[in-house]
Amino acid sequence: MSIKLYLGDAFGWETESTAKVAISELREEGKISSDSKCPKAQLIKNQSYRSQTNGLKVLGYIPIINIIAGIVAIVFSTDASNNECRPNNQKFWIARGVAMILTGPLLAIVDLGKFIFDKIMTAKYNKNHKELIEQFDTDHKHTPAFWAGHPVDCLYN
Repeated sequence: MSIKLYLGDAFGWETESTAKVAISELREEGKISSDSKCPKAQLIKNQSYRSQTNGLKVLGYIPIINIIAGIVAIVFSTDASNNECRPNNQKFWIARGVAMILTGPLLAIVDLGKFIFDKIMTAKYNKNHKELIEQFDTDHKHTPAFWAGHPVDCLYN
């Protein structure tokens, strides 16, 4: 059985190491173009999305604010057709929003469990696919991602 990590997952906290694994898997499957951008540029572009989703999750742990964060999660949930996100991503984010409204801080326990599971899967992937993870170590710089989805270009000196 193959376990996949996805970008922008509704549960758990995405880190740079889990994003590297998700991007590597998506590049391997051809769901993210591996010839148009270097992996590091894709990782930098994803960082702004990661900050938004992780930030919303943290707001969902704060009593009272969890209701607003849950509504935001429901309203802005999207069915990502770009194949970078989990299948049924919209349903997972709607479930996340409802859980944020109903449970608030208790959702941190679920996120912690998913985070630990993702870290274990990341360690296994890094061990078995060292060459794919090493592709993120580039010798050139990149433009910053000023907002979520902002294009990131390679800067060669």
